Amino acid sequence: MNVYIRKDTSYYFPIIYVLKVIEKNCETKFDFLDNPNDSKIIWDHENEKSQAIAIDFYDCLNTDHESLKHEKVFTSSPNIMDSNGKIDAIATIFYMINSLQELEPDDVDLDDLGRFKYSSSYQFRFDNVNDNLVEIIIKDFCETHSIPGKKSRSVFFISHDIDKLYGSILEDGFWALKQLKIGTMLNLIFLEITKDPHWRNIDRIIKINNSYDIVSTFFWLVNKGKSKNGIVNADYNLENENDLFELVENSNNVNGLHKSAFDMCIDKELKKGNVGTSFNRYHYLKFLPHQDY
Repeated sequence: MNVYIRKDTSYYFPIIYVLKVIEKNCETKFDFLDNPNDSKIIWDHENEKSQAIAIDFYDCLNTDHESLKHEKVFTSSPNIMDSNGKIDAIATIFYMINSLQELEPDDVDLDDLGRFKYSSSYQFRFDNVNDNLVEIIIKDFCETHSIPGKKSRSVFFISHDIDKLYGSILEDGFWALKQLKIGTMLNLIFLEITKDPHWRNIDRIIKINNSYDIVSTFFWLVNKGKSKNGIVNADYNLENENDLFELVENSNNVNGLHKSAFDMCIDKELKKGNVGTSFNRYHYLKFLPHQDY
């Protein structure tokens, strides 16, 4: 479908970004033209045929983060409106999928671990945490403009956060003692003596993967010990676990970074752990967009 977006505007790149998301979501294709007369959908604030454009929203993306708080962006519903009170679907999608409500939050909006609280979110405010809002908006947008395409099939992403490799003897052992599982306790002790701790079981996970013809991603911590807020990171040194790391690589599974709760940036953690990956999941899901994106 032919579309036109006015260049050299604050909304040019955000709209392209969202349309690329819609392309992937609906398995469709947009052709970006330089002439609005040849386009079916137009974004140009000086063209009367234009889609709704919340220019104030786009203008403040790089300059006024205070204005991006959801209480100001969303008034009576989780939709961004233009100056005429029309819904700007593209701006709303852009806001939601980029977690902009979490941009430079106030201290009161953070929990004890420094993460954005659900009670501070628009999902809590509008009681819509179970609604797939972006999917609903995309569907309405495509139906309104008769955009061809089809819904992509859902897939499962299987992953493992490798927080601890050596905690079994204490945690599982304590449980076994409380339950009087003497056989289990003896087995845990045997595994420790033979240097095959119960939680150091990557090889067993990979065997399960192979038996079902699946692959999974293993997210590794490169920093050990406690960080700020008392968060416990790895109980292992990654350089000492090269055999497991290489086992994942050689078995067609995937290694990723489990970004620690330390202040070290992602690039430095990748270098420290010699982790050649573009995949990351934050430990404890501890991140803030304005610092980490």
